[in-house]
Amino acid sequence: NAHGFDKASITDRMAWVKAHHIQLMTTPSTSLYAERARLAYVEYKESGLTNIICRIDGTCSGVQITSGLFLDAQTAKAVNVGASSPDCTPEDCYGLVAEAALKLAKKGVDKAIIKKYMRDLTKKVVMILAYGAGEDTLIRTVREFLIENKERTNNAKSIQKLIMSAIEQEFAAITKLNNYLQIDLKDIQDTRANEGESALTSISYQLSDIKVKLAPMNSQALNLYGSSYTAKLIGDSFADSEALARGIAPNLVHSLDSELLRKAVNYVDSDISCIHDDLGVQSCDVRKALQAVRIAYVEVIQAKPLETLYKAMGIADEYEAEDNGLNLNDVLESTYLFS
Repeated sequence: NAHGFDKASITDRMAWVKAHHIQLMTTPSTSLYAERARLAYVEYKESGLTNIICRIDGTCSGVQITSGLFLDAQTAKAVNVGASSPDCTPEDCYGLVAEAALKLAKKGVDKAIIKKYMRDLTKKVVMILAYGAGEDTLIRTVREFLIENKERTNNAKSIQKLIMSAIEQEFAAITKLNNYLQIDLKDIQDTRANEGESALTSISYQLSDIKVKLAPMNSQALNLYGSSYTAKLIGDSFADSEALARGIAPNLVHSLDSELLRKAVNYVDSDISCIHDDLGVQSCDVRKALQAVRIAYVEVIQAKPLETLYKAMGIADEYEAEDNGLNLNDVLESTYLFS
């Protein structure tokens, strides 16, 4: 992985190490990360022991969560949720979205830009979509990417629309959660307003033995000469119903991310570090950690957290479970859920 061979199958990666054994034992690497891995390999070959920390993480963990919530097999496959073996090549969701967008492109400039950058262009759009990013944010993200790569920004909006069309046609679970929750929460607020009740400003829901409370308070962000500042309200603060609507989907996904990692950390029960969807363990614990994540993922989804959220919002009768072909038991056989 450290030597840039991380997109191949596990079988091919192992074969690569064997084929480059002499080089790994004798030739210093050009990058610090690769050299650290090389020295750990040398240490292991000489002593049978190593103190290297192996890092494993998910394939766009937000999309992994949303694909499970809707049991969406097609989206799940794109982010390596489902059965796979070490002989399989891991899926690349960002590349798949880029390929789908390229097929939809009609304008020559759009097609040329997508073809030139492919997954690098689509990656951040996909990542932030799972956490509820709106249209303006997505267009700005594409524009910033084009600026960074010294491209003209005239096509930022049309490229963003192509990426979104590709996602909606091929990988619907990426956007489905945010769309559903935005619509349902708006209906709740409209109903409360019609009945003369105050707007809903907080929601609490239960995950295993942890209670999550979402109760945003108002604040205003100011942009001054390109720098971002937060204005702090002096005096009383007020609950923000609009922020609740904007944040409900990303906050649910973040809470499920953390629930999954908390369960996995407890199952591993040995030295471990954790950063968002990234686990660091000693090499002897890698298999244990991978299986812990698989079990935790299945348990998180089987607990029906979306139904729990709908109950907390007081609209349990609006919840409709979806089954779009994903068999959760297959996740226990996933080589690349985390890798």
